[in-house]
Amino acid sequence: KPRGLSDFSVAADTVAPVTTATLSGTANGAGWFKDDVTVTLTAADDQAGAVATQYAINSGTPATYTGPVTIGSEGTTTLSYSSTDGAGNVETAQSLQVKLDKTAPTATLTESGHAVADVVNTAALKFDLVSSDALSGVAEQSLTLDGNALTSGQTIAAGSLAEGSH
Repeated sequence: KPRGLSDFSVAADTVAPVTTATLSGTANGAGWFKDDVTVTLTAADDQAGAVATQYAINSGTPATYTGPVTIGSEGTTTLSYSSTDGAGNVETAQSLQVKLDKTAPTATLTESGHAVADVVNTAALKFDLVSSDALSGVAEQSLTLDGNALTSGQTIAAGSLAEGSH
């Protein structure tokens, strides 16, 4: 029979909370997003009580997490974060990188070295497609003429095409 509160002991809380990050949207195969990314941080602790989460963007000043954080700047953004429980246990800092490219690539099509224009039936047409993207690069480019795939640099006899727009 217990004689008082001193007969009971409470195990000390020595385990830090764990924070998980959830990102909105889906990155492409190379890890790039094309729209703003919202990051939601969720902290869990093995004991009841308050848990505070801090985050910083690109090694900036830490801020208290109060709700989802939106990453809208193009390029690579590093978000670091950690949580502290009521007993003062601090989680080891974690970080994630968000790569964002909201600008579409540019493409330039030329015909025999100049802008595409009307041609005569006897001309040999050489189409070149050049694409570029300053951030994430060009994942793929394709060139078609009247629904048929062409290779950049391929030559076609103008007389083999029907008159009119293509």
